[in-house]
Amino acid sequence: MKSAFLPTGGILAGDCVAHIMRRGFDQPISTLARWIVNRDVVAFEERGELWVPMFQFNPDLQVRPGVRKVIEELRGVFDEWELVDWFARPNSSLCGENPASVVLCNERAVLEAAMVDRFIATG
Repeated sequence: MKSAFLPTGGILAGDCVAHIMRRGFDQPISTLARWIVNRDVVAFEERGELWVPMFQFNPDLQVRPGVRKVIEELRGVFDEWELVDWFARPNSSLCGENPASVVLCNERAVLEAAMVDRFIATG
């Protein structure tokens, strides 16, 4: 899973993300926790450590609006692991590219792929 996100900024431990966020946020731990709990960003746990894929963030560590829209589209039908996996795996609607890579340059295409996959998942 971790290697799938290397071309798009990799992943960081949640503690590291919160530490970096100190530069621009008054309460970085609370902000990141809220984003994760509200499912505004995707994160996953592995061996007791929380990991956050970095493709989701602009350089100022704000959540990319396009990523937020895609997560909103899918969070009602996919659990956390399925969401992370969806962003990491090649998607036929995106010519075999993974959504994490494409969302950086074509948010609309990724949102449309999410809509298709939501439709398939819900029947």
